[in-house]
Amino acid sequence: MAMRLNGAAIRIIRERSGLSITEAARRAGVRQPTWSNWERNRRNATPAHVAAICAVLRIDDVTAILADPQDEEDGEDRKVA
Repeated sequence: MAMRLNGAAIRIIRERSGLSITEAARRAGVRQPTWSNWERNRRNATPAHVAAICAVLRIDDVTAILADPQDEEDGEDRKVA
């Protein structure tokens, strides 16, 4: 099941944590372009990737990085990574 992310929230939390995209991606076990695509709302994430993002950013409440369903544009498909 793909999960839509709030890329802006991920970016803000990552930057406030002092992590580069490269370091965050490395810690999550993904390539840097994948992390970048999450932050740019170009890709959805698997539940396992959402868990990895939360672990890297030390987030306890997953809803902090999930997109609000009401904010989604109709008919826009994103790839899952």
